[in-house]
Amino acid sequence: ARERVLGAISLSLLRGGGRQPYSREDLAFVTEVASHAAVALDNARLYEQQRDIAGILQSALLPPSLPEVAGLEVAAHHRPGLDGAEIGGDFYDLFQTGPTNWVAVVGDVCGKGPAAAALTALVRHTLRATADGGPEEAVARVHDAIRSSGEHTYCTLCCAALDTNGSGVSVQVTTAGHPEPRIVGRDGAVRRLNVTGPLVGALDAPVYGSETVHLAAGEMFFMCSDGVPEARRNDDVFGDRRLEALLSELSDLGPQELITRLEAEIVRFVAGRQRDDLAFFAMRPT
Repeated sequence: ARERVLGAISLSLLRGGGRQPYSREDLAFVTEVASHAAVALDNARLYEQQRDIAGILQSALLPPSLPEVAGLEVAAHHRPGLDGAEIGGDFYDLFQTGPTNWVAVVGDVCGKGPAAAALTALVRHTLRATADGGPEEAVARVHDAIRSSGEHTYCTLCCAALDTNGSGVSVQVTTAGHPEPRIVGRDGAVRRLNVTGPLVGALDAPVYGSETVHLAAGEMFFMCSDGVPEARRNDDVFGDRRLEALLSELSDLGPQELITRLEAEIVRFVAGRQRDDLAFFAMRPT
């Protein structure tokens, strides 16, 4: 296949079996079978290479591990979609901007493959360079960077600035075309933040706002990409109601356990055929 020898097929006739020697029709048939087998093997080899490359690039676009934050339990996870041979657009990040200040991000860039990888890198680096000005400023600078790149593309973001100085955690949140974060109380009550904004890179002069909340010890702050509520099984969508019911049910778990259980429920809901990427981030003041 493609001028490469991948293997050989050997045919034998049993002596005394009564079968006539191979005819030209037999050899033509076997040649056709061999040709199809060779192409299938070569396609599998190319797919494996592409999937390995995608995995390496995807890993490079996510933090190798989450930093430890004093006074916080944090967890995050990314699960690629059904086509593991392409780089997905979902990502998360957590980085420090001051002695007691951190920024947590979950985002989803347009498209897949190398273009998505390039856009994700642009978004992450811009956020890290500008996040000390607050989430509204950082998201606006990402918008400027995308527009300046000359590419007609966009992304969604949920950007949360954390201040761990004092009792609990102060969180200032800006969203841009992205699912709003939830706060899960110790009693299982789930509150969805009322902060929305337009897609990053889509409009000429977008305006972004923010909402500030205070997390007490034991309260959970949860962010996810749109692949979570939009997970689909035929015509049935996972949806916000199922998501919030699960968050309430799992409220007594730690961030990592909550994400693990939530991921398992989504995979079960879609019967293992999860098409879109999933990204999760959860944190809880200790």
